[in-house]
Amino acid sequence: MIIETVLGGLLLYAAIEGGLAVIQWGYSASKRYFTKHKYPELFQDVQLSDKDKEMIEKCRELLKETFPEGIEARIKDMSADERMALIRELIEKCNAIYDLDITKINFMSAYEIGGATCGCYQSKDNSITLNIDLISFSDPTAMGIIINTIFHEMRHAQQYRAITTEGYSFGTDEQAKAWAINFSHYIRAEVDMMLYQLQTVEADANRVADEITKELKIKEE
Repeated sequence: MIIETVLGGLLLYAAIEGGLAVIQWGYSASKRYFTKHKYPELFQDVQLSDKDKEMIEKCRELLKETFPEGIEARIKDMSADERMALIRELIEKCNAIYDLDITKINFMSAYEIGGATCGCYQSKDNSITLNIDLISFSDPTAMGIIINTIFHEMRHAQQYRAITTEGYSFGTDEQAKAWAINFSHYIRAEVDMMLYQLQTVEADANRVADEITKELKIKEE
């Protein structure tokens, strides 16, 4: 009888927890639905321009030159300091392709930058910060994530420059308008991860970074 009572209690607890989880999921899904439909201007599918496509191709060529045999072959004998130097060099070369002037590069631990954060761009000092924990050990997959993050964050720098610098060569009028609206009402990841990923500036940065790195070989076959 005692065992049955305990089991019954556990099952009831599990049912309550499951029910609460379903309610929470339903609430979050409804909130996302109404947010997307109430503020469609924050979730615009802005197409890449011809200049973007040229930039993407130049970045692909840069990766081929930097990692001719793939990431694993390039970094397997590198120290952490050498990998950081390689990253600095890559960003420096990207500056010319993106038409940017990122000179401040920070390396922070997951504790400082946030456990799930690979990197970020800060417009206040025009800097890029990267998660040093992903760089500290010689893992080609982790380095692949960092490389994708570099192109993603530099796209954010490009987006910001396009809406703040008159005559900047990147960014069509349509892109600049959509980016400006989204930056003014930016949805942070801690508020809602799905909406964060779907908003215009993040979807655009993901698209650019993924297009650049999609042919990059990570590990040796």
